[in-house]
Amino acid sequence: MLLQGLSVTAGGFLQIGPLILYYVKTILTGSTPRSVYAIKYSPRTTAWGTVFPATTLLVVITLGYSIISPIINGLALAAFLLFYFLYKYLFTWVNDQPHFSDTGGLFFPKAIQHLFVGLYIQQLCLCALFFLAQDSNSTPSAIPEGALMVVLIVFTASIIGRPFSNDISPTK
Repeated sequence: MLLQGLSVTAGGFLQIGPLILYYVKTILTGSTPRSVYAIKYSPRTTAWGTVFPATTLLVVITLGYSIISPIINGLALAAFLLFYFLYKYLFTWVNDQPHFSDTGGLFFPKAIQHLFVGLYIQQLCLCALFFLAQDSNSTPSAIPEGALMVVLIVFTASIIGRPFSNDISPTK
């Protein structure tokens, strides 16, 4: 977790790939003043198709492993803090959001849906840990806690199973 937070944010702050692409584009396609101007002064946009799934995957992994190994919480906090600083820098100074790629907030329900999947996975892992727990005599030691987790999983699924309706449509 921390390794990905350090490596991705360091690469995001350094911007090595876009720097190399800038010089390659300038050399190969910069034949007219108009094309050179477009290369030099057109801002970058966010590739939501690659940023969004990677971030939600990290959150789901964090939710899943936070019960099994609580040390992941500190590492996830450090990673998400670095991601916060990276995206704040990129969205403030580097990237542009053209009006034609604005989704009107439709990524938010998807993100919440992915996070709920992570919450369900976390609860299933905790339930399994309770049912598999044994004392020194190899007898199950946490059956009531496992049964309570089954009740809580059903409760979670019934209360927050459908956080948003499916009839969300962008405004025109």
